[in-house]
Amino acid sequence: MRKKKGFTLIELLVVISIIALLLAILMPALGKVKEKAREVVCRSNCKQWGVIAAVFTADNDDKMPDYGSAANPAEVWVNLYRDYYQEPSIRFCPSAVKPGTEEYSFGSVIRKKGGKNMAWQQEYTGSFSGLSLDNGSYAINSWTGNPVSGSSWDKNYGGHFFRKMFQSSASNIPFLVDGATLGLNPIVSDGNKAPEFDGDWSPGWVNSMKRVCLDRHSGKINAVFLDGSVRGVPLKEIWSLKWSRKWNTNLGPTNAWPEWME
Repeated sequence: MRKKKGFTLIELLVVISIIALLLAILMPALGKVKEKAREVVCRSNCKQWGVIAAVFTADNDDKMPDYGSAANPAEVWVNLYRDYYQEPSIRFCPSAVKPGTEEYSFGSVIRKKGGKNMAWQQEYTGSFSGLSLDNGSYAINSWTGNPVSGSSWDKNYGGHFFRKMFQSSASNIPFLVDGATLGLNPIVSDGNKAPEFDGDWSPGWVNSMKRVCLDRHSGKINAVFLDGSVRGVPLKEIWSLKWSRKWNTNLGPTNAWPEWME
């Protein structure tokens, strides 16, 4: 009688070992491909926001949206631009879609912190409870807005605002970037210190740079600028962007870069 041919135990173990080795080699590469795909989608979202801003300004005498009171949820960018986009998913970087869990109150708003891998979220209460839920993982540079004449922002910080798109140095003025909260207002003192932790930030508007210094895309964040261009910005170069008319692009953190940024 003929003997049935088959794998010996040693041959089977060799095959399994080869498969395991191939998986070990391929898995990191597949992970990098997925991350690259998320980064590309993120940049596409940013590009769409640049188009949205351009269309808005074209409809409003070349002016960016009005900003009157930081405490008024009706004036944040998600509501201001709501008539100019249909798909809410463009508010989310694919690397940060799940809302954070840490909750805190801010006036008539209940907020959840975002971060490197989490989206921010806010729910309106009180007199603003009729507004829609706002969430996302991009932060707007509020200095690109147009302060309402006579408002506290206009009186105290009018010289910080850019007010219009497509102006001098627009390619270095960030409009919307990867962020851990819905917006930021960097002031000169914010540039004096680098964040100690990835996604470390305070609820207040001081130390705004902490909100966008996130290792979300292999040491970079994506940003769309006032000329509509989009690019990835290495974390250490965030301080060299022109955040406001008062921002000094030649200054940076006076302390050493933290280990996670090296």
